[in-house]
Amino acid sequence: MFKVVKNFIFGLILGGGFLYFLTSDYFTQNIKTPAPKPTAKKNEEQPVRMNLGEVKIIQSSNGHYETDALVNYAPVRFLIDTGASHIALTYDDARNIGIDMEMLDFDDLAQTAGGVVKVATVQLKSVSVQHIELKNLSASVFKKGDLPISLIGMSFLNRLAFFKFENSLLIMEQK
Repeated sequence: MFKVVKNFIFGLILGGGFLYFLTSDYFTQNIKTPAPKPTAKKNEEQPVRMNLGEVKIIQSSNGHYETDALVNYAPVRFLIDTGASHIALTYDDARNIGIDMEMLDFDDLAQTAGGVVKVATVQLKSVSVQHIELKNLSASVFKKGDLPISLIGMSFLNRLAFFKFENSLLIMEQK
């Protein structure tokens, strides 16, 4: 009888150990199960649409908004100036975009921070600032030395769907 009890206890220990072995993490710790898929929120399921007519210009360290643009498909550096009524081109920028300077009549007047100056009015085929392109804009050409940098003024900005200043950015969107 002692032998039967001894075998019974030995069986319990062996069986319990085997059962523990089966239920432990030994078999599952090296098995990689796929991570559950994150559930997307309803508005994240839609693809993000890029608006190619939107432009963001970062405020420069001097507090102004400056950008490179194409005027009649030639490069020009501009200052965005909400105090300017329309586009103003320096003498050199006007010459560089192909305006015949000999044909200009400087008989119009423009009020500047430095006073009244004579300017010539021209018609521009196009002005492009990154993804925004506007066609058929008038501009003033200043005499040599009267304007230090070309300006994009309200005649450009008012033809946009909107423009706003936000967190050191000028955000513009084409209609």
